[in-house]
Amino acid sequence: MFPNLDLEMRKKGLKRKDLAFLFGDRIPTVSERLNGKSELTIKEAISIRNTFFPDLEIDYLFKMWE
Repeated sequence: MFPNLDLEMRKKGLKRKDLAFLFGDRIPTVSERLNGKSELTIKEAISIRNTFFPDLEIDYLFKMWE
């Protein structure tokens, strides 16, 4: 659902387990958020960006499929 986030995660060798650790969630819960099956909050998006991608724009990271 967020192709730029997926790309940037691959570049840095990050996995969904890394995001799960950040939020204290299970990997399937994070996967549901990133796949659009449940809501990814603005606060969570900002945490991902600030923690792992401080040099990238949030709009770029979380641009959805067109």
